[in-house]
Amino acid sequence: MPDGNSRIQVITINSSPIATCLINAYMPSAQSSGDIEYKDTLDQISEIMDKYRETYQIILCGDMNASLHRDNRKRDTVFGEFKNINNLHIPDGYPIKPTFFHHNGKYTSQIDYFLFDERIIQQSNPNVKIAMRHPTNTSDHTLVTANMALKDADQEKLALKNKKRHLRQLQRQAHASKKEKFINEIMQASEKDSKTFHKLIKQQRSNHSSNTDVLYIGNEKFEGESILKAWTIHFEKLGTPNHDKNIFDLERFHLAKLQNDIIFENQHSKKEIKQATPEEVKSAIKNLSTGKTSDENGICSEHYKYAVDELSEEIASIINDIFSDLDVPKNLKNGLLTPVLKKEEG
Repeated sequence: MPDGNSRIQVITINSSPIATCLINAYMPSAQSSGDIEYKDTLDQISEIMDKYRETYQIILCGDMNASLHRDNRKRDTVFGEFKNINNLHIPDGYPIKPTFFHHNGKYTSQIDYFLFDERIIQQSNPNVKIAMRHPTNTSDHTLVTANMALKDADQEKLALKNKKRHLRQLQRQAHASKKEKFINEIMQASEKDSKTFHKLIKQQRSNHSSNTDVLYIGNEKFEGESILKAWTIHFEKLGTPNHDKNIFDLERFHLAKLQNDIIFENQHSKKEIKQATPEEVKSAIKNLSTGKTSDENGICSEHYKYAVDELSEEIASIINDIFSDLDVPKNLKNGLLTPVLKKEEG
């Protein structure tokens, strides 16, 4: 985080139900007249806590170079007042043991702390431990740890997302089961009970839902999420040429091939193409049909008609660039394909 300095480090944790701000401090050790540097560092920490307090729960830890558990020295009193003013606490059962051991071997004191705001004390009940000195520890401080439960907000969001997905899956399954049952009732009634059959048909026709629950491609049935696969198969078949004259319009196919051959020949013959003029563009725009759906950018024919004078020269320039380069920009080849479910006639 941008807050802090060489003595104060600030990190934030995306915990749940509220984020956590962890402030680690190394307080000045040298005592000067009035302890100005020590008090100034405490003021800086207070400003950081004020910045984050409203939306974060606060943890302050580090080498405080003052104690809450010894005789009331002046610096200890300043530190204790700072703790109370900022509503910081140590949990019940906080250990009272030395955390600092002077190199002369004569003096020890407890000056390393974890302090928590009231929300953490109430919700997480942190457990602070002070480790025994270990031969491999060359520091004059021993290890102080705090154990507390912090929930990962990102993991909670992911879990909620998975639950919603599972719920939607169950809803689709329930809806499909209900639909299947309804269809079976219609089929059975058509054979045995004419009155019930017509009642069910009327109920079916009164359902104006625009969602497709079942889709058939030939004799194959697709339901739920597999409907998207069905559309893929359907449009893939539409886009694959079938030269059976009973199915495919061979005459149109040959005309399209002839057109492509002419384009290819013109491209390689380098014949000069007549330049488009703004007047031709204006005429073309005026003949555009209105009331049609817009393109992928939300632009429809009405936009061109109302701005025909402003756009005609720009469009003519684009067309002439295409004639010159013999290449149509990719974004002009895009289109929107929307399957529309139509009622069966008869």
